[in-house]
Amino acid sequence: MPPSSTQPIRVLALTRHAEQGSSSRLRMMQYAPALADQNIKLDIAPMLDDAYLNALYQGTGRHRLPGLLSYPRRLQQMVSAGQYDVLWIEKELLPWLPAWLERRLLRGQRFVLDYDDATFHRYDQHPSTWVRRLLGNKIQRLIAQADAVIVGNAYLAQYAQQAGAQHILQLPTVVNLTDYPLVPYPDGPPRIGWIGSPATEAYLTLIAAPLAAVCQQTGAYLRVIGTSEGFSLPDVPTERFAWSSQTEGALLSACHVGIMPLPDDDWAEGKCGFKLVQYMAVARPVVATPIGINQQLVQPGINGYLASTAEGWQAALLDLIQHPALAEKQGLAGRHQVAQHYSLAVAAPQVAQILRAVAQD
Repeated sequence: MPPSSTQPIRVLALTRHAEQGSSSRLRMMQYAPALADQNIKLDIAPMLDDAYLNALYQGTGRHRLPGLLSYPRRLQQMVSAGQYDVLWIEKELLPWLPAWLERRLLRGQRFVLDYDDATFHRYDQHPSTWVRRLLGNKIQRLIAQADAVIVGNAYLAQYAQQAGAQHILQLPTVVNLTDYPLVPYPDGPPRIGWIGSPATEAYLTLIAAPLAAVCQQTGAYLRVIGTSEGFSLPDVPTERFAWSSQTEGALLSACHVGIMPLPDDDWAEGKCGFKLVQYMAVARPVVATPIGINQQLVQPGINGYLASTAEGWQAALLDLIQHPALAEKQGLAGRHQVAQHYSLAVAAPQVAQILRAVAQD
């Protein structure tokens, strides 16, 4: 008999990474306590451990062996998959392996796929003809087999729909607001904040010139969280902090404005704007490139600005830095927006509903 709306169900979350992988942590792991309150037990099974990411971001090449060893780990995880009511899969089971293998492993299983990036473009836009030929339609085929798909924005939802998804839940990447306490707008020299990883720090080079101009004119400096150790931009005074889930909220709260530059490409269209959600969660105004979901998150003149040129970036940052009362007002508007639409409290019931619906199917 399928589980009722109150009967306990078991879900196996097959994540790509462990705790340090932001997508794995935010799209799945952070839901565990809230789902437990809904009588849904979530077991986490990462494919890659934190040592892999640490080695990858350090650029040592030592990530290759843990990466290879992760494939037998994932296959071992699938041995017990039949004990669960639903499998919740981050992106795919086995990266760079063909769809037929994953489809065979998933045969007879109820499963939900989760995407917060345009993962399919790693395959269908790969420079290698062989990769495009062998894997170009892999994600499409997995989506067509899935019982449901959770996506982070409209671009990903459109792809899932075209791939033949049975059920689609469009759900942005959200924050647990209890981890982002509201503190007063800061005094002191202006800090322009950015949070990310070595994989995305190159986007900051897109606005190096306006950042340098703003810093020279106002005495501001750039605060980066999560970049590589050697990160720097020409003529931009920068302070760097390692990422930690325990400190990110406080580090962002000390900033006066948060930024999210992006290139104009298909991969950026698949981004879910989580940086902006974090900045708004600590009540700081934002400036972002008008690409993809950024255009939904940013309400110009209300919680920040959109900027597509160097002149636009410079003007937006100057306006917020030189008018702190305006910046504080826009930051509070962003905080309200997050509480209403981009918080764990809002998203968790939706995730619980779709997991239970798949279990009952």
